[in-house]
Amino acid sequence: MYGMEMPNINRQAARVAFEKLSAYNLADPDPNPLVEFWFYNHPALKKRVAFVEGCKKE
Repeated sequence: MYGMEMPNINRQAARVAFEKLSAYNLADPDPNPLVEFWFYNHPALKKRVAFVEGCKKE
């Protein structure tokens, strides 16, 4: 949420950043919910992209 409030960040840039980080880390974009709960300390890529796409910049 904080990152999306920054003035120079837009939805497309955030989405590309999440996708690149996920690819570099070989992360599963849509893991099983139990795996995500147990092993992840941030939401999975699919949830992050959905959040970014739903953000409204003012």
